[in-house]
Amino acid sequence: MSDQEQWKLKYLDTIRQLESEAEQIRVHEGILRRLTNHLCVTARGQNARLDGVLDELSEALKSDTAADGERLESFIARMQMAVRGAGPDTPARPGRPIADADAAPGAVTPHEIVNAMLEQLPPVPGLRDELEQLLERLDDKGSRPDWPTLLSGMADVLREQCLRAQRERRELESFLKEVTDRLGEFDAFLTGHEDALDTARGEGAALEMRIRDEVQDLHNDMAVADSLDQLRGLVSEHLDAISEHVRGFRELEERRCQDHKMRAERLRQRIVQLEHETQSLRRTMEDERQLALVDQLTGIPNRQAFDERMRQEYSRWKRFGTPLTLLIWDVDNFKAINDSYGHKAGDKVIRAVAQALHKRVRETDFAARYGGEEFVMLLSGAAGHEALGVAEGIRSEIQALGFHFRGDRVPITISAGLAAFGE
Repeated sequence: MSDQEQWKLKYLDTIRQLESEAEQIRVHEGILRRLTNHLCVTARGQNARLDGVLDELSEALKSDTAADGERLESFIARMQMAVRGAGPDTPARPGRPIADADAAPGAVTPHEIVNAMLEQLPPVPGLRDELEQLLERLDDKGSRPDWPTLLSGMADVLREQCLRAQRERRELESFLKEVTDRLGEFDAFLTGHEDALDTARGEGAALEMRIRDEVQDLHNDMAVADSLDQLRGLVSEHLDAISEHVRGFRELEERRCQDHKMRAERLRQRIVQLEHETQSLRRTMEDERQLALVDQLTGIPNRQAFDERMRQEYSRWKRFGTPLTLLIWDVDNFKAINDSYGHKAGDKVIRAVAQALHKRVRETDFAARYGGEEFVMLLSGAAGHEALGVAEGIRSEIQALGFHFRGDRVPITISAGLAAFGE
C-alpha cells in the first residue's frame, strides 16, 4: 500500500472516530432530555403557572426544539419566575400535598432525584461538582423537600450540560469539516499530479515528433545539397532547431517540477498540522474513554468497566476453564444511613466500602461499583470454599471499619451473594 493510500485510510478512520464521538454526544443529550422530562413530571403540582411552563417544556422536549439556546433560556427564566411566585403560603394543588411530601410512603425526595442523575448520567466533566453543590443547597433548606430550589438548580445544571454538548458538537463538526477539506485538497493534489504526468507524457511525445521531423528534413536536405558548405549550413540549421525544441521542453519540465514541489510542500505542511490535531483528538478521546470507565464518586471502575471485564473473563473461562466466581455486594441499611446522617455521610460510606473492596482484590481480580450501594467483584482462579473465604474476610474487614461522621460512629455492614461459573 502506498503512502498516499495509507494517509487516506488514516483520515477516513479519523472521520469514523469523530462520527462515533458525535453519536456519543447525542446519546448524552438524550439522557439529559429523559431526565428533564422525569423532573417535569415529578415537580408538577406546586402551582398552576409552573405546571404550564413544565407542560410546554415537556412538549418541546418531545419535538426536539428545547435544545435551542434562546428557547432554553426562556424556559428557565419563566420557571424561575413561577417558582418565585410560589411563596410558602401558596396552596398545593390537589393530589400534590407539599407539606406531606416527607411523610408520604414511597415519595420521591429532591435528594433522590439528584442522586439518580449522578448514577444515570455519564461522567461529564464538571457535572458531579454542579450536582454536589445543588445537594448542599438542598441540605441548607432543612429536611423538608424544597422543590423550587431543586427545579431551579436542575434547570441550571441541565442548561449548562445542553450548552456544553452543543459546543462540543460544533467543535467536532468544525474539525470534521476541516478534515474533509484537507482530504479534498489531497485528492485535488493527486488529480493534479496525474494531470501533470499526462501533460508531460504528451509534451514528451510532441518533442519526439519534432526531433523526428527535423531529422527527416535533414535527410531530405542532405539529398539535394550541392556543396559541402551548403550541407554544413543545413545541418547546423536543423541542429539549432532541435536544440530549441529540447530547451523549450526542459523549461516546461522545470516549471512543472517547481510547481509540483511547491504544491507538495504545502500539502505536507497541511498533513503535518492535521496529524498533530488528530493525535491530540485521539488522546482526548482516549482520556474521555478512560474517564467513562471510572466511577466519579469512588475512583474505582464503574458498571461500564465491569461489563467489559465480564466479557473478557467469560471468554477466558470458556476457553481455559479457569475457576471464576462473581460476587455481588450490597451495603446494608444504606437508605437509613442517608436519611439519618445525610447524603454526605452516605457518600463517605460508599467511598470507604469501595476502597476496602479495591484493596482486597488481587492483580487478577476485579472490583467495581455497579450502582448506588451495590458493588461487584470477579475472582479469577477462586471457586467454592476459597471464594467464600475471601468474601467472608472482606465482610468482616468492612464490619470492623471505624467509620465516624461528625463525631458519631456509623456502623457499616455489607452482604454478598456469590455464584461460581459452571457448565
